[in-house]
Amino acid sequence: MNISSLKQIKLSPLHNLHKKYGATMTNFFGWELPVYYTGIIREHKHVRDFAGLFDVSHMCRIEIQDHEMGDLEKHLPFNMNDYFAGDVKYSFLINKSGLIIDDLLVNKINKKILFVTNASRRDKVIGLLSKVSDLKFKELINTAQVAIQGPESEKILSTVFKESKDLNFMKIGEFNFKNSKFLISRTGYTGEDGFEIIGEKEKLSQIISILLKDKKLKLIGLGARDSLRLEAGLCLYGNEITEEINPMEAGISWVIDKKSMEFEKFYGSVSFKNILQTGIKKKRYGFVLSDRHIARSGTLVSNNKQEIRGYITSGCFSPTLNKSICMGFINTNCKEKENLYVNIRSNFIKINKINLPFVQHKYKNK
Repeated sequence: MNISSLKQIKLSPLHNLHKKYGATMTNFFGWELPVYYTGIIREHKHVRDFAGLFDVSHMCRIEIQDHEMGDLEKHLPFNMNDYFAGDVKYSFLINKSGLIIDDLLVNKINKKILFVTNASRRDKVIGLLSKVSDLKFKELINTAQVAIQGPESEKILSTVFKESKDLNFMKIGEFNFKNSKFLISRTGYTGEDGFEIIGEKEKLSQIISILLKDKKLKLIGLGARDSLRLEAGLCLYGNEITEEINPMEAGISWVIDKKSMEFEKFYGSVSFKNILQTGIKKKRYGFVLSDRHIARSGTLVSNNKQEIRGYITSGCFSPTLNKSICMGFINTNCKEKENLYVNIRSNFIKINKINLPFVQHKYKNK
């Protein structure tokens, strides 16, 4: 690695915490982040059984005054009139060509809107927002963000923020700690009950130190974050969602407000309506492999005649199911009962479709 590339690496506000706990670090879209502390499988199981704390400070946080949204509403496929203080929406940011620039969480806090977007799409998102007429926005670069996920997360977090247990799934509120305000939402990307906390980095570090005194809470790296996400059957931008993959193909068209689409209130409405009328050409599925090989992103799917039927987008060994699992897209002209295979290092391995998610979600009061 040369000096110029070293300068481009960003460090999380919680970088010293990762070093203190002996994390194995990796370069994740220009950020140095922990891939694991004690091992991916061990950390994965701990989240399912107890609770894990993830540093997600690399995600981009953008604040907008709700009365200044203006034309930005055309880039979001939902009706802002059905969106109230304390609500969190999983949505898409769509460009004028109707392509998905990113999937994101849209949080409504009093008179402000907070976008939480993927680190890998930060420049694309900022670029789109910069072109929206009369839009004023602020990136919250002096904050940190963590996620606490798992069945014990409510109990652990309530030792510091007592009222956080009253939040329901996909809700957000402001909470105080030592005269500092924190945003806490009941969200996450593991399929487990959990929370995400955003706040000033020094104070958040203090909170983390308090929470980690509970032995049921462990620090968790990116490796387990991805395997938990995959078990939950959740899409990842760049894998199951891209500018070339639409929501209908990805199986998440529920994100789109159908009435807003019908009246063409957002960019992409016409193309989405056309897709619904003409039908999709490929569809996302979950698969279980017949052995322990792992089908990585880009692995081709074929039938027993080795005719290509689709491709894999995400794959891992599932610690919960003790099986290799993956998600991918299959052409819609493929016969429903056609046997499908992946070729992994010259091994022709059968894969079986399974209803998503692989592991049932455990959100509170969904």
